[in-house]
Amino acid sequence: MKSFDKPFEKRPNTGSLFASKVKSTPESPDYKGDILIDTRSIKTNPDGTALIKISGWKQTSNTTGQRYLSLKVDQWEGTKQRTIEKKVDEDDIDF
Repeated sequence: MKSFDKPFEKRPNTGSLFASKVKSTPESPDYKGDILIDTRSIKTNPDGTALIKISGWKQTSNTTGQRYLSLKVDQWEGTKQRTIEKKVDEDDIDF
């Protein structure tokens, strides 16, 4: 069986944006899609917000030939996360 004969299966921390086929108003989005996020991989701030960085790649669907953006959530690792935590800690200190 060829890989494009299988039904599409979403993987955690990935998604897609497709160009909207119909724009009913100027405010209608140019792209629509979704992303499946594993919330256990997201570090939230004390106020409940979270900075989620994403990357995108131009792709073409094997089944429809439609162009789209493939998305992936970038996860903070190693020194990047420690640097952010250190900056937040330093900002909280009253001088």
